[in-house]
Amino acid sequence: MGVFRKARSGVPQGYFRWEAAGLRWLAAAGGARVVDVVAVTDDHLDLERLEPVAPTRAAARAFGSALAVTHDAGADAFGVPPGGWDGDGWFGPLEQPLPLVTGTFRSWGELMARGRVEPLAEALGRAGLADDDDQRRLGELARSLERGDLDDEDEPARLHGDLWSGTSCGPRPARRSSTLPRTGATGRPTSRCSRCSARRSSTTCSPGTRTSTRCGRADVAGCRCTSCSPSGSTRCCSAGTTSRARASSCAP
Repeated sequence: MGVFRKARSGVPQGYFRWEAAGLRWLAAAGGARVVDVVAVTDDHLDLERLEPVAPTRAAARAFGSALAVTHDAGADAFGVPPGGWDGDGWFGPLEQPLPLVTGTFRSWGELMARGRVEPLAEALGRAGLADDDDQRRLGELARSLERGDLDDEDEPARLHGDLWSGTSCGPRPARRSSTLPRTGATGRPTSRCSRCSARRSSTTCSPGTRTSTRCGRADVAGCRCTSCSPSGSTRCCSAGTTSRARASSCAP
């Protein structure tokens, strides 16, 4: 097995161990395959080397299905760090890692307010990059998030960094070789139409409500109603459609 080494001097203490913990946590979900961590020290991280291959529609569909399983593995609460890690972490480019607040938050909105927007406002203020109006607007956003104005009924999802052609590799014959980048704190899936997991139980909705599912396609086995929501505020998705925010139907 070939090895790819990520190394840089001067990174914060524990930076590479944080990334290794995140990769192992994503792999434990049993969804999309994640590169093996070969070795990790304070100044480098050795990973299984992957060779790029040409993408295919079948590979993309398989990767998307597996990634939904990763998301659905969930976590104990919004904002918790990867299993086996205590304290805050980092995100951003290797040459300028930024602190990533972790913790146990009661909602996604509280996590975004206290763990993302407020630290951002403080950092911008220290750097002289946000004037009084900017700070006022950021404060309003933080208060709106903490009130739950943008919350929904989704449970915490097991998330990762951004995915692009440099961080996800298609499968070789007879072997999946998809890799996910470094994880961050847990939050909501990036898609409102993530596939639901067969382990979820059915829910019977009362009159005046609609079923709210987490199904990404109609042909996924085991998709069930996960909760009830007032008519007009359900998120739904079926084959060939996408969800409309705050809509009770799906759009082509």
